[in-house]
Amino acid sequence: IPTSIGSLSKLKKLSARHCSSLREVPGSIWNLHNLRHLHFDYSAIEEFGSLKKSRLSAIPKSKYSDELEQIHPSIGKFTSLISLDLRYCKSLKELPEEVGELGELKELLLDDSGITKIPTSIGSLKNLEKLSAHGCSSLREIPSTIGNLQSLQHLDLGRSVIERLPTSIGRLKKLRMLRLRLCNRLTGEIPSEIGDLSSLKILDFRRTSITYLPKSIQNLSSLQHLNLSACNDLQSLPELPSNLTYLTASGRSPKLPQLSCLIHLEQLHLHECFEVKDLPVLPSKLLKLSLVTCPKLSKCQLDGQLDGLKNLEELSIERCRSIERLDLSQLDRLKRLRVKSCHFLVEIQGHDNLELLEEISVMGCKSIQRLILPKLQRLKHLRAIDCKNLVEIRGLGMAQLLETLDIQNCGSIKRLPDLSCFATLEVLDISGCKSLEELPNLSKFENLRIIR
Repeated sequence: IPTSIGSLSKLKKLSARHCSSLREVPGSIWNLHNLRHLHFDYSAIEEFGSLKKSRLSAIPKSKYSDELEQIHPSIGKFTSLISLDLRYCKSLKELPEEVGELGELKELLLDDSGITKIPTSIGSLKNLEKLSAHGCSSLREIPSTIGNLQSLQHLDLGRSVIERLPTSIGRLKKLRMLRLRLCNRLTGEIPSEIGDLSSLKILDFRRTSITYLPKSIQNLSSLQHLNLSACNDLQSLPELPSNLTYLTASGRSPKLPQLSCLIHLEQLHLHECFEVKDLPVLPSKLLKLSLVTCPKLSKCQLDGQLDGLKNLEELSIERCRSIERLDLSQLDRLKRLRVKSCHFLVEIQGHDNLELLEEISVMGCKSIQRLILPKLQRLKHLRAIDCKNLVEIRGLGMAQLLETLDIQNCGSIKRLPDLSCFATLEVLDISGCKSLEELPNLSKFENLRIIR
């Protein structure tokens, strides 16, 4: 690159991606004060503006990014820069305070870098909209000056080792997404100031060690998506904001908060709620319900709650060992049913009304003996896997759209249902069905692609 490039005073974008022979950038590049985008991805740069590669001061997503050890203070000269990408710089431990001079910066990406701290000067970045430090496994704390980022909308600190959030986080009035998933050192109680995030739509605490959420979370009037899965130390849940459309919850509380007031809730996933015995009244607009590892949830109580879910389209129940019978008779809009590892389940009832059902999966249910499936005209996929006591599948005569019949490792089943009407069948898997006495005639199945 010629030194005369420094004369291009209006240059906003410089890209030399995949220039494998480019080894040096002239120092005159520092004169490009209007430069907004700078890309040298996968080049062979060894010197940058007379600085050795270990002191690069530009976008270092390059062949040498894993060797980048320091950002030179002269980075502050790029006052028009809007995006700084330092992802995957494993040897980079810190940023210079001069980063705070990048007044036009909108995006700072630090994902999977070796950053141990973020400079306090970051609070000067009034135009910063996105700060992502996902996978920064040495990042232990966030400066309180982060509360000065009045334009910040996206904050991702997932898979870092931060132990607490600063109370100043409540001043981020434009923040729309806060991700803290897999921050397993984030413990104790979240600061109550989080309830001041009036624009927050997505809040993700997956696999953290938090024990309590503040009551102020109910004030998050814009919140739509709350993920608390695998928060196994969570002792209780407060009342939740009414605009939620998606909720995943877990923890050790024996009682769930009132959910009927969540009138916009479409997806509810209760995972590893080890102590929950009873479900509260569920919102009637629910489209998806997933119950995973809720060992104390009773059959009677579950049936009572399912009756009110007239709009439910997907139901998944897994490792709920107290359930013996499942009544689906009121779920007339159900399209997908998945039941897995419910070892004491002996019967699924109410199929007569499930005329919209397209997919059934029953897996690892050791006690179930019969699947009776009449009137399922829209059924496309039927899976019965590892159900060792299943002896009969009956009533599939109307399932003329069936594409998949997967009956693996059902060692007690002796005969298959009549397959003659399944002209659309594409997959037939009967592997591990050791008691089968007769195989079907497959000569008429023109669409069959897989046979096991």
